[in-house]
Amino acid sequence: MDVFTMVVALVFITTVGGMVNRWLKQNEQRSGQRLSGITTSADAQQREIEALRARVATLEAIVTDPKFELRRKIESLRETADVRALIQVHYLRLRTAPLPGDSAMAEMDVQRERLALDDYLDLYRAIGGPWRWDQRVRMPPAQLAAYLDGDACAIQLLRRAGRAIGFCEFDLTERPIVQLMNFGLLAEFQGRGWGRALLQCSLARAFADGAREVWLHTDGWDHPAALALYLQVGFVVERTELKDPTDL
Repeated sequence: MDVFTMVVALVFITTVGGMVNRWLKQNEQRSGQRLSGITTSADAQQREIEALRARVATLEAIVTDPKFELRRKIESLRETADVRALIQVHYLRLRTAPLPGDSAMAEMDVQRERLALDDYLDLYRAIGGPWRWDQRVRMPPAQLAAYLDGDACAIQLLRRAGRAIGFCEFDLTERPIVQLMNFGLLAEFQGRGWGRALLQCSLARAFADGAREVWLHTDGWDHPAALALYLQVGFVVERTELKDPTDL
């Protein structure tokens, strides 16, 4: 091999060697970038896992918190019924006679009376119609008449100039535990404090007649101020349930 050939071969080897080295370095850089990308992706996934764990912990706290019992009932009912057709029903109880009423009490002409079937239904519809009262309307007339005439029914009737304008109806079937079945005032007489006075007067008489407790239930179909009024005179909410209004 002559000198020229040897020089050409050396140049070729050097050039190829440099190309190989550059190729190796480039691949190392690319491999490093890929590894870095994998690491970054793994970090992001870890952060997502931690966030999910935090959410699960929050949900577990909600599920085990008794304050969310009603929410759990709603979710379970979604599987078997149209929850929009259900209403919240609050059960309240009063264990002591209410405090004396205000000056409106002096204007009250409240007496315990027995009402004939037609008179009762007329007043019941006039007061309860806007709030979808229908329990008494659905009762067979003979059964309702017997109830009204029996010892289990006590109606405190509010009259104004002889006209019946409001009433409290108590069911004494399980006395001394008494149920306040119906209470209301004609719309044109509301807003004067008479409804509260009627309620206080009627409850005071129920306790004077031997009641140890008075309980009731009110729901989303009742007058918007009903629940607040019951609380004001001393009732306490014992529980709240979701129910089909046709069962009330």
